[in-house]
Amino acid sequence: MKKILMSLFTIAIVGALIGGGVMALFSDTETSTGNTFTAGTLDLQFDNDPSGDVDNWMDSVPNYALLYSEEINNMKPGDWEFDILGIKNAGTVDGIASIEFTNVVNLPGTTPEPEVIFNPDNGELGANVLFTIIYSADPNGPKLVDKISLDALDTQGKITLGALNAGQWANIWISFEILDSVGNVIMDDNVTFDVVFGLDQA
Repeated sequence: MKKILMSLFTIAIVGALIGGGVMALFSDTETSTGNTFTAGTLDLQFDNDPSGDVDNWMDSVPNYALLYSEEINNMKPGDWEFDILGIKNAGTVDGIASIEFTNVVNLPGTTPEPEVIFNPDNGELGANVLFTIIYSADPNGPKLVDKISLDALDTQGKITLGALNAGQWANIWISFEILDSVGNVIMDDNVTFDVVFGLDQA
């Protein structure tokens, strides 16, 4: 009789467990509230007079035709000019600065009499305006692109200058010149172009 009662008791306990009996264990939970994800920013700004006493950071890029109208509208062999442009990463994400010369279009102008012997006159100024570009913020040393023609720059695509971290500023030194050896072939020629400054996530 005792064996029968023990068997029934055992069956009852097993049945209770199978039937949904719950064992109470210690537990605790904590909740983290008010979580926010925020995307960072890349914000390239310019100062066309970084050597001045007052910062003048702006989102637009200065136009060489306005800054140097007298010099670049009457260029001749031996002319040389330069500009120092300040750039700044005003965002919160580290970046890589770049420069690209695009949409280079050479036009022959009026082809004056001293240039007539160069026939046909297709506009040769872009092949004879030479650029030197120096970027000053690269921790590995200044980045130098030395004496390359505007026409050649047009085929280079994007030129990587170097690191520009969040909050950092740097100078881009750009010079352009026409060598003394260039003769009448460029008389009254003109060339138009765009300069694209870039800042990509590092």
